[in-house]
Amino acid sequence: MTSTSLGVIIPTRNRADLAMASIESALKWTGDARVRVLVSDNSTDASESLRLREFVAGLQGKVELIHPDSSLGMTDHWNFAINQALASTMCSHFMFLTDRMLFKRGAMEIITGACERWPCDVVCFTYDRVQDYGSPIVYRPLPRSFDTYRIASKDMLAMSSRMAIPSCLPRMLNSIAPREHLEFLRDKGGSVFASIAPDYNFCYATLLARQEIVYIDRSLLVNYAQGRSNGASFSRGKMSTDSKDFLATSTSGGINHRSPIPAVITVGNAVIHEYMVAKLGPGGQDMPVIQMDRYLDFLAGEVAAYVDPALVADSMKVLREAGWKPTRRYYVRRLLGWLADRVLDLRRRTFNGRAQALEYAVSDVGRAWCWFPHPARRYGPRID
Repeated sequence: MTSTSLGVIIPTRNRADLAMASIESALKWTGDARVRVLVSDNSTDASESLRLREFVAGLQGKVELIHPDSSLGMTDHWNFAINQALASTMCSHFMFLTDRMLFKRGAMEIITGACERWPCDVVCFTYDRVQDYGSPIVYRPLPRSFDTYRIASKDMLAMSSRMAIPSCLPRMLNSIAPREHLEFLRDKGGSVFASIAPDYNFCYATLLARQEIVYIDRSLLVNYAQGRSNGASFSRGKMSTDSKDFLATSTSGGINHRSPIPAVITVGNAVIHEYMVAKLGPGGQDMPVIQMDRYLDFLAGEVAAYVDPALVADSMKVLREAGWKPTRRYYVRRLLGWLADRVLDLRRRTFNGRAQALEYAVSDVGRAWCWFPHPARRYGPRID
């Protein structure tokens, strides 16, 4: 094993076009021989697998392509991919690049530099999003300070218990993790990832295992293809083919079954499900209790964004039966959120096509917005 080397893992399922774009992004910005790219194809569509296999074959050995023996759910597939990467490479660090993400210009240098500077730490960063399921296509970069922080795990757990879910949470798709940390999680729990949402499951397992993480408050990736996103589907309350497939292949006891109100299907509730999986598991007894008033308000805000009025009514009924009612605090928080969105719209750009938006987004390294509030900036010392 070299002193520091990075394995970039790209898991994909029936999305050959997106996977090929992610591979091209990784190779475009990767001129370092210490970076290995491994693609794990979990497709059930033979034509999608064939297209991806032919594409990788034309790359002359620059990318390793692997396949599980049979179709896997998302968590099992992530475990398959990381186990193969740990076994087949001697990389010191690993990260997941989902097939709906691209590297920004200059990101790889920052990421490999972080491996060298903080070789024993889990290091997180964040991403910007291209909203491309409607017209026009919108790119709205979020405010970043460009500073680096060392944040205590207990503070991030406290944030989650208050329903603050900031970008500094380590989710593996926004993180680099040392080999030793991944092997520790696997030895301790039998697998690196578990439960339904492997990214947030990894997050809370990591926060229990580590006293602190390093957070680079900078967008290094671009997230897009919202129509193929499980999270975006849950946010809209409208299931896509991909989200239906995700639910059908999730085998860990049912969606959100550890959350206080499993019947409400939102991103926030999925996060709290994984929080409770960790809290109810070994070593989680000291994690803060979920603040139910904030939990109910948060879910109500998510439900209000559903596109189906009937689903809004049904879900609000579930929340009211659980004790929620709109208060002044709820409306004030929604107003503050609306005002923050208007400020962020100052940097909003619109495009007629996705290719044009992505070309701009991956080249936009952004600028520091140190004055805009961000939870990470209130916790832990700035170290860079």
